[in-house]
This record gives sequence, structure tokens and C-alpha cells, in this order.
Amino acid sequence: MANARSTLLTAQSLDSADASHTHLPSVDPEKQPLGVPARCDGTQGNAQVLSDGGFVFSVEKGTGATGCLPCGWQNAALQLAAQDIVGATVRKSTSFIVWYCPAKALKPGQSIRKLRKSPAYQCSSAAEAENIVQRLRSAAAWKGAAQPRRIVAIVNPKSGQGKSAKNFAKVVQPIFDAAGLVVIVHQTQHAGHATELAQQLDLAGCDALVMVGGDGTVFEALQGYFKRPDWQQAVKLPFALLPSGSGNALAANTGCWDLVTAAHAVCKGVEAPLDIVSVLQPSPTPRRFYSFLSLTYGMIASLDIGTESLRWMGGLRFTYGAFFQIMKRQAWDIRAAILPASNAAASTSPPDSSGTADNAHSVEEVSRAQGWRGLGADRVQLFAACNLPFLDLHFKIAPEAGLNTGAMSVIHTPRSTRAQGFHMMYRAELGTHMELGRVQHEKVVAMVLEPVSKDTWLVLDGEVIPSERIFAEVHRGLCRVLVA
Repeated sequence: MANARSTLLTAQSLDSADASHTHLPSVDPEKQPLGVPARCDGTQGNAQVLSDGGFVFSVEKGTGATGCLPCGWQNAALQLAAQDIVGATVRKSTSFIVWYCPAKALKPGQSIRKLRKSPAYQCSSAAEAENIVQRLRSAAAWKGAAQPRRIVAIVNPKSGQGKSAKNFAKVVQPIFDAAGLVVIVHQTQHAGHATELAQQLDLAGCDALVMVGGDGTVFEALQGYFKRPDWQQAVKLPFALLPSGSGNALAANTGCWDLVTAAHAVCKGVEAPLDIVSVLQPSPTPRRFYSFLSLTYGMIASLDIGTESLRWMGGLRFTYGAFFQIMKRQAWDIRAAILPASNAAASTSPPDSSGTADNAHSVEEVSRAQGWRGLGADRVQLFAACNLPFLDLHFKIAPEAGLNTGAMSVIHTPRSTRAQGFHMMYRAELGTHMELGRVQHEKVVAMVLEPVSKDTWLVLDGEVIPSERIFAEVHRGLCRVLVA
């Protein structure tokens, strides 16, 4: 009873209480409210960092208390939720400004954040201003720690319309500075450089990796993760995409629809598991790739790679490419076998392959293995094996896919009329094309695919890979991503 009773003792009774019978819980000073007198635009008030990391500036109005404001204060001139705040900066030594990003709904299930800055609040000393700033940063972006989080940024200046470096310096870096994050920036100098940087990354000096570019930059960095001798530790390091490329699917699938929203997500550091697909090619030279997004063949691959010369158009190049492919009405030959998720208890390895694709048999042999079956089509217009719902910011091709489902969504269609093609394109933007009878869909945990036609590409996460037989397998929750 003494322990239970001790939590209810008054301040006066504590003086006389037996210390051995009053076991008060320890209190983290960083979790306690911190308030200081402050002046804003000539108005005297009280600036306070709340225990949950929120912020309020209230104006003195007598002695009554209102709502959650400190006793003796009311009329909050500014009240900010902890979730919106990204940090603060000192201004002119004794003043501070709060940086925050309120959410704005775009449509159901999709919102972005807009950067805002508070007025300057003048404290009585530089120490008070610095104390408020440090407390806000710790609560907003350091996960309550006394030391700032460390971020490594890989910036691809050639990505998309070539504005990644400029966008990072103008939009993202100031937010990270306000959050007090320690940021090390690397600019890629050549193709494959992101792979090298991720492979050489000092894990001990990094809390998160952010890519400023497009999905191709993420794909390169992911290959670097798995080339490391300590890859099992490396995959625990969360990563994020700050969208600046032509294709920004990872950003769309993590709710990071624009740079400010993505920067806010990095500051908050909320993580989620991400499935990874290993893709093996046994011949002519054994190759292994790692995918976070999709494997495409036929129409989508052609509209992607066939518009590389139109990168200056940004994401519009994909719309143009889709229009062109629909008008052509072309279809491509394919051989494929799948292991449906409903048969996941079966081995994901082709027979006699010892768990790898090094000696993978033909598609026909694999399709006869326990639990496996043929794709059900030998000629397709559209083929996509999707690990995530969105293939870019506006194309939700696989609504049933997700970050951590443990399965790919394999989607394919036969040759379509132009009217059918444009109708599907319209429905795909809404994510309702799966209701169309001509769209075939299966959740799979593994797949063998042989690209028969040579007038298209085999594309992995937006990057061309050799047009040879592949074996793909889903590894559930193998990596970590930062989400909005």
C-alpha cells in the first residue's frame, strides 16, 4: 500500500514522508513541459513546449485557466500539434521560430504537407531561446533523444528533369536544418554510383538513408545494400525517396507525395517493413537483382523505356508513352509459371535448384512442380508483377499490393482495342481497373518468366535488365522504409 499511496502524496506531505516508503517514478526532464515568457509582435505571452512535443503561445488574460493552457493563461495565439512540428531555429540570438507542416487533404486517402513558419518569439535570453529550440527539435525529429539523428542523402542531379540538387538545397535542406538533423550529402557522379555509396556506407554513423531522385536511384542503392558483407545489418537501415525523378513510385507508396511531405516523414522517422523481391537470372552469366517495386514486360516496359529521350517532360512522358502504346495495339509472347500465394506452403524454388535459380529448369518443368502452375496466357499486351500499388505518382496499377503483404500482384491483359485500352488507362488512375473482366490478376510468392519477344524490354524497378529467363521470389519485410 505504501507504494500505491506514495504517488498521491502532496508536496507538503513529501517533506515528512519516509523516503523508504515513497518510491516516486523517475521523470524524464525532456518529457516535461517547458515554458518561458516571450514576446511576439509587441504582445507579451508564454511560449511552451508541451509534454507531448506540441507548442503553444498564449497571451496573458488574468488568472483563469482555459482548456489545456497553463494556469493563468488563455487565448492561444498559436497552438501546434506535435505531429506537425519539424523543428525550430534561433533568430537574432534571443528569438526563435517554429517550423511546422500541417496536412492538407488532396483526395480520400491522400494528403500532403505544406511548410509553415511561426512568427518570431523573443525570449529574455539567448539561453532560453536555445533551450526551447533544442526541446522542440528533440521531440519533433530526434525521437526524444538528446542527440540529433544522422541522415545520409544520395542526390542524383541527373534524375528526372535534372532539378534534384536544386530542389534539395532549396526545399529539403532548410527543413532538415530546422530539425537539427546531421546530414551528409553525396551527389552521384555516374551511373551505378548510388550502388557504390550504399555499399560503402558507414552504418555506425547513419540513422537513415534518403535518396533524392527517382526510383532508379533507389534501385541502385538497394543493390548496394545487398552487396555488403554485413547486408543483414544494412537492411535494417530505413530509407526513403524524396521525389525528384520521372518515376517516383516509392514516394507515392509511402505517402511522400512531394518534397515537403517526404522531408516531414524523414524528420518524424516513422518506419514500416518493406517486402523485397530477389530476381535471379541463371544464364548466360548468373546475375542477381533486388527489387522493391515491379517487374514489367510488354506495354508498360515499352512506354517506360521507349520514352527515355523525353525525360524533360517529367512524369508526363509516361502519359504520352501510354497513349502511343495503346494506339499501336501491340502484344508480346511470354512464357511464365507462378506460385500462387494460396500455395505458399510449397517450395518457392524450382525443382532440383537447391533454393536458387542457378540451375532453374524450363518454365514448362517448373509449372509442373508442386503448387506451381502456368500463367494461363502465352501472349500479353500488358504484364506487370507488382510489389507495390503505385507504379508512379498517378498510376495505381495494383490496388491489392502493399508494403508488407508477402506477395506480388501479377497483372496481365490480352491484346486490347484502343477503346478498351483508354478505358483501362482511365480506370487505372482511379484504381478501379481490376473490376474489368479482361484484367487477369493473381497474388504470387514466386514466379519464373521467360521473355519470348525481342522487340520490348524486361524492366525491373524502371531499369532495363537482360532479356533472359528470370526467377523471382518475395522476401517479406526484408527492408525498412520511412513512411508519411
